[in-house]
Amino acid sequence: MIAVTAMKACQVAVRIWCVLAAFCICTPALSQTGAARQDAPKSQAAEPPNQTELGRKAYQRGDLIGAEKLLLAAGTDSEKNGEERNLELAGILRDLGLVYSALGKPDEAEPALRRSLKIRIGTLS
Repeated sequence: MIAVTAMKACQVAVRIWCVLAAFCICTPALSQTGAARQDAPKSQAAEPPNQTELGRKAYQRGDLIGAEKLLLAAGTDSEKNGEERNLELAGILRDLGLVYSALGKPDEAEPALRRSLKIRIGTLS
């Protein structure tokens, strides 16, 4: 019984990592978001961080529960704002999938990652 459970967990982990590998090609990971922001021109007025940014920072600090709550709220807000923000939603779902994976919740991580990938593939066509 333990061997079967371990095998299923390995299969889910492999599927998640395959999806994550696709994201490495498309977008930077959560840990790289700070570097991208540092390249922004300094002449722009600083905006307060939104829920997505706060969720990413919580993830980087190791506050996985806080990151999950913030990213769930950011995803809900993004979905309410319509289809023009699809790529934003895809990024939020990717980040949420990574948080779920780090929390050891592969059954929740996989659907989030798959949905994010589906949105990104849909915007390419």
